[in-house]
Amino acid sequence: MKGHLRERIEALESDLKCVLRNQFHEPDDWLLKAKNSHKGERCFLLGCGPSLNEVDLEKVKGETVMGVNGTALIEGLELNYFISVSNFFWKSHQEKLKQLKCRRFLPHFLKAHLDSDSPTLWFNAIADQEYKLLDVEKPWKFSYSPDKYVFLGGTVIFVCLQFLYYLGFSEVIVLGLDHDYGVDNDNVPKEGKVVDGDKLSAHFTKDYYRKGEQVHVDIHGMERAYELAKEAFDADGRRILNASPGTKLETFEKVEFDSLF
Repeated sequence: MKGHLRERIEALESDLKCVLRNQFHEPDDWLLKAKNSHKGERCFLLGCGPSLNEVDLEKVKGETVMGVNGTALIEGLELNYFISVSNFFWKSHQEKLKQLKCRRFLPHFLKAHLDSDSPTLWFNAIADQEYKLLDVEKPWKFSYSPDKYVFLGGTVIFVCLQFLYYLGFSEVIVLGLDHDYGVDNDNVPKEGKVVDGDKLSAHFTKDYYRKGEQVHVDIHGMERAYELAKEAFDADGRRILNASPGTKLETFEKVEFDSLF
């Protein structure tokens, strides 16, 4: 009994440390009102893989579109929503991210760097340091309450899917999700692998990383994140489709981009 009680106390202490580390902020008013506002609709979610250059993005005009990271650099692309959780991408494109006119979803830890007049939802993020405190796998869970907190891990696409679920989308079509980083996915360690960013051919533009940038590729975290998201969407009768030409990701059902119109 004493041992069991001690374990419970230790678990509670870890949870408390997690909350204190995050210093959680109050839920965003816009997000609270926007819950299920897109119920029954579809959204195109744009990643940054090279296959993005193989699809006609003119076709998504008039659709609801969410982009991540480098999609902010695509001239003429009309985004409704934009998300970034990267600790390094903003450093090369700070002014561009500040000038975005669409609604931005950004973690509170980037506010000191990216605050601007752009409509922005600052969210609470549970990241690597919290997972280490709780001794759980990364990413830990799929958040059904991103108004309170969002789980990070593996890929920003996972963060997007947590918000898109909350907003009520019944179908999410992913583009630029190639899942090809020029490494042998099966032999990347569970904790991930650090590679030179300028040697990667994983993005639609060569100017994605600064010269000499070190990038952490977490294949295990990515694939776990996709599985958690698929499980959440499937359980509610929703679906995630992957329309990225030549994608190596097998988690989501593959479709031809042109067939969607």
